[in-house]
Amino acid sequence: MVCVALGCEPSAGLDAGSDAPPSEDAFVRDAPLDTRADAGCTGRPGELVGERSIDRGDLPLLSWTGLDGEVALLDHHGPCAPAGRVIVLRQLAAWSGHSLWHAAHTADVVAMDDVVVIDLWAADEDAMPMRPASLHAELARYDAPPTALASDPDEQLGALAIAGIQLPIIVVVDARTLHVERTLFDPRAGDLPHSIRVVQAHLRGEPEPRRPEPELVDGRFTLDRWDLVQQLGAPFVPPPSPSNAYADDPAAATLGEHLFEDTTLSPAGVSCRTCHQPSRAFTDGLSLGRGVEEVTRNTPTVIGASAARWQFWDGRADTLWAQAAGPFENAREMGSSRLFVAHRVADTYRADYEAIFGPLPSLEDAVRFPPAGMPGEAAWEAMSAEDRDAVTRVFVNVAKAIEAYERTIVPVPGRLEAYASGSYDALTPGERDGLQAFVSVGCTQCHWGPLLSNGAFFAVDMPGVGEGEAGDRGRIAALAPLTSSELRAQGPYSDDRSLVDPLAGLTMLPERTLGAFRTPTLRGLSQSGPYGHAGTFASLHDVTVHYAHIRMPHTRDPRVVGTLDPHLLGFEDFRIDAVTRFLELL
Repeated sequence: MVCVALGCEPSAGLDAGSDAPPSEDAFVRDAPLDTRADAGCTGRPGELVGERSIDRGDLPLLSWTGLDGEVALLDHHGPCAPAGRVIVLRQLAAWSGHSLWHAAHTADVVAMDDVVVIDLWAADEDAMPMRPASLHAELARYDAPPTALASDPDEQLGALAIAGIQLPIIVVVDARTLHVERTLFDPRAGDLPHSIRVVQAHLRGEPEPRRPEPELVDGRFTLDRWDLVQQLGAPFVPPPSPSNAYADDPAAATLGEHLFEDTTLSPAGVSCRTCHQPSRAFTDGLSLGRGVEEVTRNTPTVIGASAARWQFWDGRADTLWAQAAGPFENAREMGSSRLFVAHRVADTYRADYEAIFGPLPSLEDAVRFPPAGMPGEAAWEAMSAEDRDAVTRVFVNVAKAIEAYERTIVPVPGRLEAYASGSYDALTPGERDGLQAFVSVGCTQCHWGPLLSNGAFFAVDMPGVGEGEAGDRGRIAALAPLTSSELRAQGPYSDDRSLVDPLAGLTMLPERTLGAFRTPTLRGLSQSGPYGHAGTFASLHDVTVHYAHIRMPHTRDPRVVGTLDPHLLGFEDFRIDAVTRFLELL
């Protein structure tokens, strides 16, 4: 699955080898600009003339919930303000790599004279509607704070988009009339300050300033796009795993590797490595994974899994150790149980286990500790609560050791990293064209950072297994098993019970999560086909065509569940081969 939530950057006049904007009109939508050199008042604060609608470019007195209360346009509506005073509204999302770049480069805009900047965050890093309480975390993304910060889960500025919502959406508004003077979609470095100066000049009746020539890296990338390329090539460092005290213990990792490969932990002779084969980028080469039986989803890679906030395609586990525990007790995957695993560890790995985790419980009494069993089975439920807890701790420690091993499975630096560090000849001209196309069409909205993934969830019209009510519901169906699991980061087997629950208070997920799946890493991509959460596409070219044509009229595949995310825009056919060429490099 590739280019999840692609943003399409209008590219009239661009070729695959250049990222230089040919003209402002290629990515800017203008409202009619009148010359308003008079310094007179246009009315009274809060009194607006005529019918007002966002899509027509006449803003009503909008308001949003900010860090410390209401953020309102009324507070910045100045009918008697000097001509040229503008309000810059920016619609952003924390999952969008392009939005994050603009937030991190706010200083140049807020430093401009007669400019008010109001940032409207539509969604958090998981693509969930932004909650006002989460805004504090977004402040850390800025090089200089905007005038005001607010949540806008309804993405109200999306009404100005032509087809699909391309982030960030930025509108420059006359503070005197609340009329939208200019709309920009994902502008490149330097374009926003220049557009503001153009609007101010028109409002003051002054000559339009000249557009500066963009600075290009390798003759292809504006500075913002080059920053994104450098993020793709940044070193990967596994983040902390506070719920697992053994996550970075070398002895635990060594034990975890043995457990990962051990087929005797499953009565059916299935191991973690059965599906996660190192020679296939820790996948299995099958459309649908197969353990004891065929399952309903494609096997994701383990490369960089330590950085995922949520595990599995639907995010039904919130730690890597909880994910490692899941397949053992899945009848289709390993067909094992926590009692079976605990007995096997006691028989084969006792010394190694006890050197790391301490003494094993006495499992020799077959009446107290049956040879197999797990929650929901009679043999398990007949045990005392104390004995069930003792076995579960062994089972969880096995999973934590496997996590320690999987944390060592990281991306291997290659030619992309060399190119991003400035060795331009590390990529062929065709691969550089492909990288330029990958960034330009907006794949880096979601596929950014060292793992080329934002870890969020999107419905991308990807066919799954089953149709209609029997179809794969994706993320929306994961909330119940996740919140009821005892193997949560906040649960009794976590090594840090103080961790904040990001799902606290949620009783249901938004409708947009129906049919939504996690943005996969693109590391090891060329070795990990077939692609998609159900292995629908055999080749990377097929995947690229899917995303290029995603907004074109077509017959809906009955295996698709959910509504296409509005942030996917598609792109031109002439980009398909170039994007594919880059993906084949990964």
